[in-house]
Amino acid sequence: MKKFRLTIVFLILLSYLLIIGGEVRAAPITYYRYVVPGGSTESEYCIRSEPCDLRYAIDVVAQSGDIIVVHSGIYHSTLPGEDLIVINKHLTLWGSCEFDSSTPFICYPEQRKSVLDAENTKRVIRIEGTGVEDIYIDGLTIMRGDGTGMVPCYNGMSGCGGGIHATSIHKLTLNNNYIWDNIAGSTNGVGGGLYAVNVDHVLAENNDFYFNQATETGLGGGGGAFVWISGGPHAVEFNKNVFHGNETNTDNTLYSAGGGVLVYQCNNVQISENKFEYNNGIEQNLDLRGTSLFLSSNTGNFVEGNHFRNDAGTSVVALLGNNTNYSGINRNKWWNNMVFFNLDLQGELNVDIFNNFLGRQLLVPESRGGASTLIISEGGSTSAQVQAKILFNTFAGANYGVDVGEYSDLVIYNNIFTELTDAFLLSGTTSTIEIDNNLFHNNVSYNTIGTSPIFEDPKLIDVGNGDFHILPGSGAIDTAIACDFDEDIDGDIRPIGLGPTPYDVGADEYQVINYLPLILQ
Repeated sequence: MKKFRLTIVFLILLSYLLIIGGEVRAAPITYYRYVVPGGSTESEYCIRSEPCDLRYAIDVVAQSGDIIVVHSGIYHSTLPGEDLIVINKHLTLWGSCEFDSSTPFICYPEQRKSVLDAENTKRVIRIEGTGVEDIYIDGLTIMRGDGTGMVPCYNGMSGCGGGIHATSIHKLTLNNNYIWDNIAGSTNGVGGGLYAVNVDHVLAENNDFYFNQATETGLGGGGGAFVWISGGPHAVEFNKNVFHGNETNTDNTLYSAGGGVLVYQCNNVQISENKFEYNNGIEQNLDLRGTSLFLSSNTGNFVEGNHFRNDAGTSVVALLGNNTNYSGINRNKWWNNMVFFNLDLQGELNVDIFNNFLGRQLLVPESRGGASTLIISEGGSTSAQVQAKILFNTFAGANYGVDVGEYSDLVIYNNIFTELTDAFLLSGTTSTIEIDNNLFHNNVSYNTIGTSPIFEDPKLIDVGNGDFHILPGSGAIDTAIACDFDEDIDGDIRPIGLGPTPYDVGADEYQVINYLPLILQ
């Protein structure tokens, strides 16, 4: 019995140890460090009764693993240097907190009342590690940062990461932050709001990226965020954020890309349930590709449940590949974008596109020429083709639904094409296309319809205002054969129907809603 008890004690002690890289080391002891605007630069511990200056607490007092409790207020630069604060250890920053010497802290991160203001003179936050650090930032406003002339930077750019510059860490978590009015560079730059390079796991959730800019003039990329060589072996994740009014540059330089987010050479990119709106909307650089998203040379791209509205440029979402790793574009809504293309597929890709609303694409100004198209596909060569399945989508309110360019192998089944000049523009001569069981209605012409076309009114609720759900009596109901999809654009179960064609074509599966009477007692 005594031996058994000793074994239990040993196991309990072992549970307090952390095994990393084959080495056993004690887990770090976590302390709370309290900071306020204008706080002490002499306090030994940064306790509640003697809170510290933010920069002092991070540089001098905090140990790896500590939690910095950031009182609400405005934090300006207190020490010389290129950055308002620098983080080079495991740290957690909890913002928008209230406390005093006698009252325990309570935080309201959604209020973002802890304001880090670099006043357009320096970068706001630089995070630099050795590959093992975990950084968590929650409830801050990160504003008016300028990364011009600060190193390290990407490929000779004049500036990188005006708001946050993160390199060589294990995990960066950004939650509930307001990242506003930051600029990366002056003559060229990348990552106005966020610049992340060599980060094993990037996780950005519930943040607002507003009016950030990659550069004043010249080549720019990733106005809101730029992520490069990251996500391995984990992921690059942007979930439930808002990207509003972000720009690459102000001088309409050719070849700039990614007004909202640019992700390049990363692993397992997941862009889910974000709102992208009015990106590139101020300067309206019509040569900009990926006004909301530019995803290039990643091992996989998963773009799901996002809204893309009111952008201006060449394309809203640009997906570029030089490999055949799988990508999925699912349950997104495009609406009211002044661009040539809503979804731009280029290079060597293997992508499934399903359950999307693509529509109401505003015509590009006549001075630029060209037509508005909802999806364009353009491969690179015979050995570098776009391979895409375009299934169960609803296309409405543009010149063309799908422009099939060169070196594309497309399967287009069970979609709705309505209120278009034509469903298809076949501009390539080296492509193959299978078209089957699509619904066509109220288009100007029908040059290509494939096999088993359906000519019925889909009865969309309101094409003019972007509501492409179907109404009772829609010709789309119960007209598609059984397949592997189990949800529609709203996440509702499909199919609802019975028989050999139980699915509804298009992105929406019609749901019969029974309202039970309310019985008052």
